[in-house]
Amino acid sequence: MAKAKILLLFILLFSTQSIFAQTYISPYSRYGLGDVNSMHLIKHRAMGGTSMADMDSTSYTLSNPASYAALKSFVLETGISGLTYDIKSNDKTYNGYDFQFPYLSFSLPLLPQSKKHEWGVNVALTPFSKTGYQSLYNNTLPINTVEYFNGTGGFSKFSIGSGLKLFKGFYVGANAGYLFGQQTLNHRIEFKDEPQFYRLEKSTKLLANGFVFDAGAIYKTRIGKTNTLQLGFTSNLPGSINAREEKIANTLRLDNDGVSDSVFTSTKEKGNINLPLGYGGGIQFSTNNALDRDREIKKDNAFTVAFDYYQRKWSEYRINGLADPIKDYSSFSGGFEWKPNSLQSTSYLRKIKYRFGGKIAQSIYNVNDVKPVDQSVSFGLGLPFSNRMSSAFPSYLDLTVEAGELKGVTDLNTLQRRYIIFSIGIHLSEASWYNRNKIE
Repeated sequence: MAKAKILLLFILLFSTQSIFAQTYISPYSRYGLGDVNSMHLIKHRAMGGTSMADMDSTSYTLSNPASYAALKSFVLETGISGLTYDIKSNDKTYNGYDFQFPYLSFSLPLLPQSKKHEWGVNVALTPFSKTGYQSLYNNTLPINTVEYFNGTGGFSKFSIGSGLKLFKGFYVGANAGYLFGQQTLNHRIEFKDEPQFYRLEKSTKLLANGFVFDAGAIYKTRIGKTNTLQLGFTSNLPGSINAREEKIANTLRLDNDGVSDSVFTSTKEKGNINLPLGYGGGIQFSTNNALDRDREIKKDNAFTVAFDYYQRKWSEYRINGLADPIKDYSSFSGGFEWKPNSLQSTSYLRKIKYRFGGKIAQSIYNVNDVKPVDQSVSFGLGLPFSNRMSSAFPSYLDLTVEAGELKGVTDLNTLQRRYIIFSIGIHLSEASWYNRNKIE
């Protein structure tokens, strides 16, 4: 009953995302499906987004479905993020902010008591991409015009996945997701030098939905009695989803008495969107991990170091057979987590997880033959809800701060976007809450 109430609460919170997400501005999001979100839990964002090889009995990653297999307890993950940013183009600067719920996800083991077989499932709702921009251009050649551009919308993904241990040390998994949403792009041109005022308005509304699939694998081996090395691989499989474009064009001629003439056209076109292949790999090394009844327990001064590389062929993206001016995406990230003490100490401060990370990425955008580079650093804390919770299955409040810059070349009229993201994540383990209530 308590589990159902928690799920209902976070579903209601996630459904209110649109209430808070009204100020999002990202000029480059006019291309493709908008700004594509990274599918990382908040704790992984603190480590630069490194997550492809992360897996243990108490947590999982949305980046690799193979990680669902190792869980030994029901786990719910959700959170909220706040974004503040400034956009600079030559001598002009725009400031803004935004809020969003980055994911609602829960996983549970299907064979939690088995020592030989490991099998888990996951259900998640995540924002896939987001569009929000406003821009104005003054043109004097060949004629004096003013152009206005703006866009809104976004796409979400609901997914169900499963992970399975094939044999000792080797895990595989897959997600089946349903992508859905819409995007509206508006373009208005005003002709200033005509004897009568002319205005051309164009609006394109894209509605898309369809199934997408991901797959992953993790290999895990122990080095000595307390160290582990994990290698992860994940892939976003190429595929096609349904698309419908609704285009409206309206030409107005105005004089002193108002609208004197107008031409209105509307078209609807059904087709598809081809989503490209994405793939990546990661390596993670952890020390001072002891085994207790086949469950990993982080002991004194336990730390984890991880590195990820990811690439997606967005240059192969097509909508109704047409390409967009976007290029391939690639990123490299590294992260570190340190936990001073898990079991012996009663100090709350020594049970906190400290996380650091960084990322550098080549964006998908191509403006004036320049691909802006996204660079960021991050820091975070994993705060246990109670000092008396189960040491094997703790619940955490995850705090993360990311600071970065999407940087182009301003003298070529590309944009620079500096941002800071504050995130609060909740990691709820059913076992830890059960044990806490039992003690109290």
